[in-house]
Amino acid sequence: MASRTPPLPESPQPMNPSWSLPAKRYPGRRGLDGRYRSEALELIRKDYGEPPDPLEDIDRWLEALYQRARSGQVAPAVGQIIDAIEELFARHEFGRCDELLGRVDVSRFEVVEPLLAFLMATGRAKEQFTSRERLRAAVESRVQVLLPDRARQLLAYVK
Repeated sequence: MASRTPPLPESPQPMNPSWSLPAKRYPGRRGLDGRYRSEALELIRKDYGEPPDPLEDIDRWLEALYQRARSGQVAPAVGQIIDAIEELFARHEFGRCDELLGRVDVSRFEVVEPLLAFLMATGRAKEQFTSRERLRAAVESRVQVLLPDRARQLLAYVK
């Protein structure tokens, strides 16, 4: 008779340059709320060490993000935003996060999800950022252009 014991999670491998994570060990790394996301990041750091800096070159990172969103990869674009901002939060690099928010060109997005992701990911520390209010106003205007009938409903949750 076969054992009914669930298989053990994959054991962590030494840090590799691609920094890919085994799905069995970290099943819900996207979609975690703020309370658990930082704990998950700490677990990942413990297993793999410090990840590469996601925003070594902000302009290049933003260009890749614009391209991803333009090509219809909306969910990966949102994940890219959330992962980078969470990484900056974990490193306590609020100045670089503010610089990122200041460089976002909302007119280059044809979908609203990435725009809202910037605001939602930074909402819990909005007092830390001088550029966020300008970005919020630009996002509100862009959302009203892209989805005028749903703009009020979508923007109700991002202050």
